[in-house]
Amino acid sequence: MGLEVQLNNQQNEVELDFNFLKEVARIAVKSVSKNIAGELSIALLRKEKMKELNKSLRKKDYYPDVLSYTLEEKPFIGEVFLSPLIALNQGKQYGNDIKHEMSLLLIHGILHLFNFDDGSLLKRNQMREKEKEILNHYFKKGTEK
Repeated sequence: MGLEVQLNNQQNEVELDFNFLKEVARIAVKSVSKNIAGELSIALLRKEKMKELNKSLRKKDYYPDVLSYTLEEKPFIGEVFLSPLIALNQGKQYGNDIKHEMSLLLIHGILHLFNFDDGSLLKRNQMREKEKEILNHYFKKGTEK
């Protein structure tokens, strides 16, 4: 068994290229674990559902841009939850289109599954460097490959 990426779209707020997101996920996983086998799940949720999950799982009452959880049962690697609407709005603030912002958030969530941490300045900088490295597969100085 190799790496399997499942995408579950539970929103209709934003149109996306699902195959592109799955490819980004594969590259991100392979960049941190070359020979991994298992299943990664990506859930695209409505904005309100993200807030509900954040409240029930983390006891935090705000709209997160990404949530990720490692799954204990093999062959599961973990699950990444994203809201395309949150990503769209956040991307506008940073000057990123939806494809770029969704890619960045997906990569960020996947890195958390592999114990990357953004709790300290040093670790946050290391995580940002890895995110940039992976993003460079698809985006060069604001342009898509």
